[in-house]
Amino acid sequence: MHFIERTPKNWKGFLDPFLVAEDPLIEPVARVVRTLGEKYPIIYVSGRTIDLYDTTKAWLTKHGFWTHPFLLFMRPAKDFRSDVIVKRELLKKIRKEWNPWLAIDDRTGVVKMWRDEGITCFQVSDETD
Repeated sequence: MHFIERTPKNWKGFLDPFLVAEDPLIEPVARVVRTLGEKYPIIYVSGRTIDLYDTTKAWLTKHGFWTHPFLLFMRPAKDFRSDVIVKRELLKKIRKEWNPWLAIDDRTGVVKMWRDEGITCFQVSDETD
C-alpha cells in the first residue's frame, strides 16, 4: 500500500509480484477473517490487478485464508483508476451472485464506499485519503 500512498503513485512497486508476496500480515485482522471464514464464505476484493491473481492467492493461502470456494475479485490489468471506483464496480459483479453484509478495508475512501452501498465496514487502519 505504501507504494501508492505517495505522490506520484509508484504503481510498479505496488504491482511487483515479489513485493506482493512479502506483504506483511496484520495478525488481528487475520484472526477475524479466519474466524469468519469458519462459518461464512469470504470474498476477497483486491485493488491489485488481475495479473497478480496467482501471487495474491498464494499469499492468502500461505497465511491460512484459503476458503472453498475461493472468491478473489481484482481490478483488470492496466486499470489505474481510483480504488473506490474499481471496488464499487467489483461489488456490482459480486452482488450478482452474493449478498455481502460485511467488509474490512484500510482505505478511508473505500470504507466510505462500502458503507454508502449499505455494507457494514470495519476500517483496519488510520489511513486518510
